[in-house]
Amino acid sequence: MSIVPFADIEKKWQAYWEQKKTFRAKLLSLDGKRVSIASESQADAILERLEGKDYIVQRVEQSERRRKPGPPFTTSKLQQAGVIRSSRHEIALVDREGVRKIAEGA
Repeated sequence: MSIVPFADIEKKWQAYWEQKKTFRAKLLSLDGKRVSIASESQADAILERLEGKDYIVQRVEQSERRRKPGPPFTTSKLQQAGVIRSSRHEIALVDREGVRKIAEGA
């Protein structure tokens, strides 16, 4: 185990927090009153009012999302998928071959 100077750890944390983190949030209340936004002009007014202010997150909701597998391939869908995949593969091969020939000076 090596000893890491505190300044290095502090720089890493600072770099982490300086990254812009985005997430979705819902504005529920403003000045203790429930907010209902009915028009774009009202939304713009609220945005101007909130610009530069600090926000408080009161609740975080996490839900489990399940992905359902797609339906099984039918013959026509299987053929379509094969053509798309093989054409992509052929294009990639041609691109690599072209790069090789250019590198060789052909």
